[in-house]
Amino acid sequence: MVDEHALLLPDGSPAPEVALEEMNQVHAEELARVRQLLQVLEDNRPAQEQARAWLEHTRFHFDNEKGLMAEAGFPPLPIHVAEHDQIWLQMEQQVGDYCQHQQGSKLAGWIRQVWVPWFVQHVNSMDRVTAQFVQQQRVQRK
Repeated sequence: MVDEHALLLPDGSPAPEVALEEMNQVHAEELARVRQLLQVLEDNRPAQEQARAWLEHTRFHFDNEKGLMAEAGFPPLPIHVAEHDQIWLQMEQQVGDYCQHQQGSKLAGWIRQVWVPWFVQHVNSMDRVTAQFVQQQRVQRK
């Protein structure tokens, strides 16, 4: 069973955290889906269900962050959303290729070599700044 509350990268190392617990929770859920998907792929079992669940959760994740940014009036919202859009297109392509050709090692390699570094960089930059801004806006509105 995959722990959806653990903020862990696929290699078991801690993932970066941000100032908003609700964002950390969504990140933990996404990372749990990624770890589960990688486990199924590495076991050479069919993983279409896990791959689609990852995409579905990522869409929720990105829409949720966009809503937080819009609500707080986050000025660089378009830049943050553009980063989401860019990786989203790659994710859709990679999962689509996997579902069509069943090349689990290709998808697993892409996740480890492209998505994980992107995720860490994105959380450490865009999400960190976003969380701080949203948190400050909430404090100021009280």
